[in-house]
Amino acid sequence: MTRHEFYSTLATQTGLSKNQVKQIFEQAYALVLKSLSKEGKIPLGHFGVIKIVDRKARMGRHPQTGKPLKIAAKRAVKMSLTSALKKSFLNKK
Repeated sequence: MTRHEFYSTLATQTGLSKNQVKQIFEQAYALVLKSLSKEGKIPLGHFGVIKIVDRKARMGRHPQTGKPLKIAAKRAVKMSLTSALKKSFLNKK
């Protein structure tokens, strides 16, 4: 599903215009960014939690040459899904 299809479907289901749905998601995105920078994590109801994690420096291998190389420490964004969301689609084959 594309972003456009997502907005269109939500607009149809809620009775809002596509532009209103798009504005809601843009505001939600801005709120998530603000909360992550301020608190380091944000719960998203039935979806899970988005949080900032610190990754340690480690040794890796160059994929083409196989030579060892150092991967620097960094901060990353991680999303942990709720168990209900995982059960609903991850165990299906």
